[in-house]
Amino acid sequence: VSLLEEYYQKAINDGITVFAIVGSAPSTATGMYDDLKKISTFAKKHNIWFHVDGAHGGASIFSAKYSHTVNGIDQADSVVIDGHKMMMMPTITTALLFKNGIHSYTTFSQKADYLLNKSRDEDWYNLAKRTFECTKTMMSIQWYTLLKTYGEGIFDEYLTTLYDLGHKMAEMIEIDSQFELAVKPMSNIVCFRYFDSSLNNSELNQLNKRIRHQLLEEGEFYIVQTKLNGIHYLRITIMNPFTTIAHLKRLLEKIKEKSKSIRTST
Repeated sequence: VSLLEEYYQKAINDGITVFAIVGSAPSTATGMYDDLKKISTFAKKHNIWFHVDGAHGGASIFSAKYSHTVNGIDQADSVVIDGHKMMMMPTITTALLFKNGIHSYTTFSQKADYLLNKSRDEDWYNLAKRTFECTKTMMSIQWYTLLKTYGEGIFDEYLTTLYDLGHKMAEMIEIDSQFELAVKPMSNIVCFRYFDSSLNNSELNQLNKRIRHQLLEEGEFYIVQTKLNGIHYLRITIMNPFTTIAHLKRLLEKIKEKSKSIRTST
């Protein structure tokens, strides 16, 4: 956040018009949340649009324990949240929220005399006036059904459970010298790598890639990867609320086993 002013002025000096800024809630690669309050203050100062990408973790607003991660989200001009990520809905179920509802009609519009008529009133039910699609699945029914059936508490329970597991996974990694965290997680996304001080980063990168490939081929665990500053990290996103500490411990043990097998075979 401290670099915002510097980069903004550089853009202006380079003749670039800055019209918007996006806050991550959280970043897809690492699961880290931006300071939305400070970004909001910056956006207001320069009169630019403030959008929050809460596709993965915007739902933390429902968690009594983790809602602080999105402090300032109420100041955003627009917010996107994927119901199919942290709200247990089928894919694709995405909500785009605007502080000022009228803006939802000014982003996308189309003219079709055979279909659309001008109206003095706000046709909130007519999505064709706000999207490029004329035929569209009524995604909002997923949100309505869960909220009506279970209330907001179900989202609190689900997200809090998974974020807690992410933090517990990080704790296990931190006390084990054979692993290294990329960053201390703020969500259910954890980035880490198998680590051995006798290997350089290039060797560690290759080793962690091979570990991941073998895990995928075996099929017991599914993990992805990310790269930060040239370092290859293993990346997990804990999505099943029935995941236990035993499962996470088993994953770490499997990684150790794979590392030992790979190194003894080369």
